[in-house]
Amino acid sequence: MDNLPAEGSILLCPNHVSYLDPFALGIALPAERLRRTFWSGWTGVAFNTRLRRLFSRVARILPVDPDRAVASGLAFGRAALDQGFDLVWFPEGARSRDGQLQRFLPGIGALVEQRPVPIIPVYIDGSFVAWPVDQRSPRRAPITVRFGPPISPENVAGDATGRERDDRIAAAVHAAVAALAAR
Repeated sequence: MDNLPAEGSILLCPNHVSYLDPFALGIALPAERLRRTFWSGWTGVAFNTRLRRLFSRVARILPVDPDRAVASGLAFGRAALDQGFDLVWFPEGARSRDGQLQRFLPGIGALVEQRPVPIIPVYIDGSFVAWPVDQRSPRRAPITVRFGPPISPENVAGDATGRERDDRIAAAVHAAVAALAAR
């Protein structure tokens, strides 16, 4: 928790292995930070029924469709950051099928391109055991959420531009999340 800045917008980038991940992260966040947080959510789950669309709107979940409308998902995320909100973005793009950390997609860099905010690497441990991808329902298991120190997009991107810049930021955040996993 000491790694969360006291004020200002942040981009939280957790690993993603279970449907429990957003809930575990939400419980771990301080109440004042949670109240100003938006979440990325795959349209195939978070918006596929009337009830889920309603829940997603109430919970401040922004639609992300990695197959058809990546640019609009990134635009929603940038808009939240531009308005001073925090954003939770799952940089792997989908839940890990085997519980291992997957490659981070370059969308993280695109999100902070015009409004560089601190990126907080987050590792959620135990949620894969509690609810792996191939299980229909969760089971009891301890879950731990670790927050890493903030990453400055300018420092990790260097002089790179465009796609190369976005890839460097994604790789730096991936390395930070992997370091949290190794603890």
